[in-house]
Amino acid sequence: MEVYGTNLANVISQRWTGTDFKGSAPTAFGGTTVTIAGQSAFIDYASPSHVNAQAFRHPPGSAEVIVNTPRGTSAGLVQPLRFS
Repeated sequence: MEVYGTNLANVISQRWTGTDFKGSAPTAFGGTTVTIAGQSAFIDYASPSHVNAQAFRHPPGSAEVIVNTPRGTSAGLVQPLRFS
C-alpha cells in the first residue's frame, strides 16, 4: 500500500536492501512505522512524503491503517485491502 503526506519519515528516501533483513523484513524506516489491523507492516520504502507498506500479510477486506512518524501518529483510517 502507498501512503502519501508530509513529514512521514526522517530520511530523504530509503528503500530496503539485503542488510535491512535481520530475521525478517523491516517494519520501520526513517522513524516511521505502519500498522494494518493492529499488526506491524513491512516497510520497503520511506521518504518525507511517501511510504510503501506491505499489506500481503493481511486478509482482503477493510482494515484500520495507522501511520506512526517522528512527528506523531495518524488517526486510524479504515481502508479496503484488495489484492490482484
